[in-house]
Parts: sequence; structure tokens; C-alpha cells
Amino acid sequence: MEKRAEAPAAVYTAGYEGLLVDGFIDGLLRGGMRRLIDVRNNPVSRRYGFHKSTLSRICASVEIEYMHFPQLGIESRDRQDLERDGARAALFDDYERTTLRSERRAIDAVARLMQEAASVLVCMEARPCDCHRSRLAKPVAVRAALPIRHMELRR
Repeated sequence: MEKRAEAPAAVYTAGYEGLLVDGFIDGLLRGGMRRLIDVRNNPVSRRYGFHKSTLSRICASVEIEYMHFPQLGIESRDRQDLERDGARAALFDDYERTTLRSERRAIDAVARLMQEAASVLVCMEARPCDCHRSRLAKPVAVRAALPIRHMELRR
């Protein structure tokens, strides 16, 4: 049996937007990920395979640990009307002022997980700058003393 690659220690992030679940998981495996940390507040998706229960089952089948930290997500009611100029930046600034300050224990837990094994923060948006995971990655990286690496999975 061929040994699986393991990525060097870093705070990895990835989004599944535009991908099929098989391609997404394949990208994580090729990238050496051992753990998927779902940072969606409400992990449901109209896209097959990305609902929490399905994604967890698929991850288990390929020996990727699935963990969910809903408290590090943004509630859907707050993610409405993000196409307005400045709306996304305002939302993420508010996320930094509120969630990232109030959820220090969860951030510490995620940082420890990042140090233990190659782990990836996962949310929907393909581009990190369009997703709160890019803001979350910063304090996680500081606490874990690791660099941030945004994975670009094949589209």
C-alpha cells in the first residue's frame, strides 16, 4: 500500500465553490490533508456531498477526520445582500470585532489541531478573500505559529 503524502505544517484553507465533492476530496488528499475543519455556521448545501452528514461520511471513507466548529461561522441571516459595495468587507470587519474576540477558546482549539496534523479550514467560497475563513486563518496562524496557505483546488 502506498503511503499517503502529508502536507507540511501550516494553516490551510479551501473552498468548495464550483467543485464536485469527489474533486474536492481528491484535492485535499493530493494536498496531504488529514483533517477537514468545517467552519460554516450551518453546514448545509444544495451541492451534493457538502452537507455535514454526507461530507463527514465521505471524509471518514478516505481517512480524513471531519470536525465542525459552527461557532466560527457566520449566520446565514448576516450573509444576505453581500453584492452591495463594501458589504462583504463590513461583514468581515464585524466578524473580527465580534466572533474572533468572543470565540478565543474555539480558535485556540483549531490552532492546536493545525499543529497536530495537516488540517484545512473549509467553507464554501472559492476565493479566500470572499470568505470569512481568510480572517479566521490569521489568529489561528498566530496562535499556532504557522504560515497561512490557501489551497487552490482544481475547478
